[in-house]
Amino acid sequence: MEYLRCFRPELELTEQETHAVRLLSDPALLLETVILYFYGEIRLNYHWYRRAGVWHTEPTIKYIYKTIFEMRRGMVAAPTFDI
Repeated sequence: MEYLRCFRPELELTEQETHAVRLLSDPALLLETVILYFYGEIRLNYHWYRRAGVWHTEPTIKYIYKTIFEMRRGMVAAPTFDI
């Protein structure tokens, strides 16, 4: 909408036209939604955190990403800090 307002104001929809457009879809199945969520989590974990840990050269950042990767993967217990 902002793009049309700035660059093509003649194509901008009115409020009535916007509310008249309704996209109907079937409700998502719970199992499919959960599967897609976990697939996204696995992809984020295995690709992003692991790759970020490999890419960085600073040892502390490498350690942080390695720890996050292992914790999200369930390989290590969460660290405990004595106060």
